[in-house]
Amino acid sequence: MYGTNYLLQSRLHRTRLLQLSILSIFPIFKSSLLSNLLLRILDIGKKKNYRIIVNMASKIKKHILIIDDEPTWLKISSHILRNCGYDVHTAGSGKEALKALTNYKPDLILSDVRMPDMNGFDLVDNLKRIPTASSTPVIFFSAIDDYDARKVARTLGAVDYLVKPFNKDDVSSVLSKHLAV
Repeated sequence: MYGTNYLLQSRLHRTRLLQLSILSIFPIFKSSLLSNLLLRILDIGKKKNYRIIVNMASKIKKHILIIDDEPTWLKISSHILRNCGYDVHTAGSGKEALKALTNYKPDLILSDVRMPDMNGFDLVDNLKRIPTASSTPVIFFSAIDDYDARKVARTLGAVDYLVKPFNKDDVSSVLSKHLAV
């Protein structure tokens, strides 16, 4: 449908049950065309007295780049996010992250604030100069929880700020707020 790949399968059972399975390669809510098609199918089914089951699935896994100079935190945070179902790429420094961004296009960047060669704030400044990464949402995380750090993060365009240590629920709620999950 107009450059979008959908797989629409339907089965009409003898019991007047119409089962639709829709597989999309991008989040389904972005397509008003598909929404209109579904509404029409549901309307027709209702008029013909069919019971209709619609199964929707998205094939896309969200990609997240995590940047932290502490290997332990890098390992913990990547483990948490993989268990949440995300595709995770890691970088041990700001410079390593900038290099990774030449080949990897994340949906979101999760960066530590304090790092030796390039802190998270400087990293975000550099991201603005990379066309493919300039609009990628950035969330900072740090053991520092002070007003000034949060203010600088917001000023630079960060969408959120997490405080270490964090757990799966903290990360999951923040990420789902900023990613169409």
